[in-house]
Amino acid sequence: MKKLRAYCLCLLPVIVAFFLIGCGREGKKPSNPNVVATYAHGEITAESLENYLKQRTEGVKVIVGDSLVPVIDRIPKTVEVYSGIIREMVLDDVVKRKIKEKQLDNRNNIRHALKHAEDQIT
Repeated sequence: MKKLRAYCLCLLPVIVAFFLIGCGREGKKPSNPNVVATYAHGEITAESLENYLKQRTEGVKVIVGDSLVPVIDRIPKTVEVYSGIIREMVLDDVVKRKIKEKQLDNRNNIRHALKHAEDQIT
């Protein structure tokens, strides 16, 4: 019985510590209730997600039966699909930021960077 009491006394601080560490881990609440995702450099709202989808699928149609329908009407509205689209949006933003950061949006800078890449490869 004394061993059980000793184990409980040893485990109690550990359990309390895990509980306290776990509390407060809840992320920062977005300022806009329409925010569906946040990342280091920004937020994605439901509206920006829909606009991104419309922009990417504009004019694209698929055959359904005997008719053509806009592909946006055929995209499944599931968490998995939207998660993939959000990842694509974040990746696009990160690439654009890196391009600006490295000043690769200037043609001469691209040539210079490619020359260095070629030198490193050979």
